[in-house]
Amino acid sequence: MARWTIHKGTALIIIIGFLVVGAGMIFYSYQVSPTALTDDGYPLKEFLLYFGIFWIVLPIVLLIGATIYIKLQDKRETNLRVNGLRGQAKILSAEQTGRYVNELPQVEFLLEITIEYGEIYQLKHKEVVGMLQLGAIQAGAIIPVYVDPNNKKNILLDY
Repeated sequence: MARWTIHKGTALIIIIGFLVVGAGMIFYSYQVSPTALTDDGYPLKEFLLYFGIFWIVLPIVLLIGATIYIKLQDKRETNLRVNGLRGQAKILSAEQTGRYVNELPQVEFLLEITIEYGEIYQLKHKEVVGMLQLGAIQAGAIIPVYVDPNNKKNILLDY
């Protein structure tokens, strides 16, 4: 399973870049003549001020959103590992959907899942797969799986 992470150094460099651009626009908005206009007739002072604020707020909001998303995904995974029913998933078919997330392919699986108590059912499941795991997900392969006891469609493939 492909894991999402935020590299703190990269995030810091990106945020600093946005902050510098935003601060520069705000600073320049106070240097501009109050009568200066943009090409389409709006006051340049307001344009620079608002876009400066936008460039400061945008990366902070995106970073907070990404952090919350990653924490929720980790919580889901931990919950399934602790409270989920263990089982095995036999891959009946695996096809790339044509969608890529961070240059990793999304794969649609047709799985035959057998859980601890002998229940067997089929499920279609889409997941982003790391390049190193592509060889392990061929048709016929058996993969450990965790199944949410309250929602059999909520699974975690453990490859």
